[in-house]
Amino acid sequence: MISLKTAKILALVTFLIGTILFIVQFIFGEGIGITGLGLMFIVVAFLVNTVMFLIAFIDLLRTDHLESFYVMCILLINLPIAIGYAYLIIEKIGF
Repeated sequence: MISLKTAKILALVTFLIGTILFIVQFIFGEGIGITGLGLMFIVVAFLVNTVMFLIAFIDLLRTDHLESFYVMCILLINLPIAIGYAYLIIEKIGF
């Protein structure tokens, strides 16, 4: 079983790294070449969070623990934030 603490840490770390990359990209623009790094981070963060989400989902189905549901919710919190960041960067760069 995945602990709620582990999910909180994962969600916080991915949020902080994503926010730092977003701020750097938004302030300095394309000139520093961070767009590729940001895209790679999005892919890796998505995969790691998806695996953690699926493990929590399977645990929820097997044990019916409410903690597994909370883990899933915490992991999903970053999705709208990442979509918003990506939208703002795309609008600024003009893809």
